[in-house]
Amino acid sequence: MTWPAMVSIGGAPGAGKSTIARDLARRTDLPLHPVDLWTYAHLERLPPLRPLAEDLAEGPE
Repeated sequence: MTWPAMVSIGGAPGAGKSTIARDLARRTDLPLHPVDLWTYAHLERLPPLRPLAEDLAEGPE
């Protein structure tokens, strides 16, 4: 089996991304490069979050 150069796993917090990544790396003998330590450094640059009710009230884009 040929694997891509990199596999990116995304999803909501607590969804099990890190668990799946560790298991995949262990089973396939691929290196694991967790980026959790760096993602939180960008929180101050994110736009302010709006309540879900406001987004739903606007409807689809």
